[in-house]
Amino acid sequence: SLVNERLPDDIRLLRFMTASEGDKGAARGFQNFDARKCCDARRYRYIVPARVLLKASREREGGAAVEEESTMDLRKRLKKILLRWGGTHSFHNFTSAAVPGNSDAVGGDDTGGNDPNRRNDHYKRHIMRCHVEDVTRHNGRDYVVISIKGSSFMRHQIRKMVGATIGVANGTLP
Repeated sequence: SLVNERLPDDIRLLRFMTASEGDKGAARGFQNFDARKCCDARRYRYIVPARVLLKASREREGGAAVEEESTMDLRKRLKKILLRWGGTHSFHNFTSAAVPGNSDAVGGDDTGGNDPNRRNDHYKRHIMRCHVEDVTRHNGRDYVVISIKGSSFMRHQIRKMVGATIGVANGTLP
């Protein structure tokens, strides 16, 4: 179709419906559609300078890299770190919305109160995939593209996850 010819290769229009088509219920559903709220997954990509991922002990000596890490070694090391994000976890430490020690921060019983099995249910998110998508060179510098796909995210969660990944990779975090 004419629309698909103008779209990127990874995006396809399979079917469309105008507001005037179908019964009034279908039209009403179409008018209330919100792509941001109706999606089943989101994917974020962060482009990180490879030099910030070097271990702190190897980072610099007189302004030059002490030890060059191969692209393959960097990918392997990051893969181990990024795989830990996969699955369903409580990300209460990865949002600005959480208030430490305040069980009412997200609406009373939603936090699970004193039940340790339910305490952080409100902050649980499912990460479908987290990986190094690419290592690329631009203007003589290497960059790593980190891709994170999940069902939903909290405010600042991705930014803080990438920051923690950088910290673990360069040895400033355990």
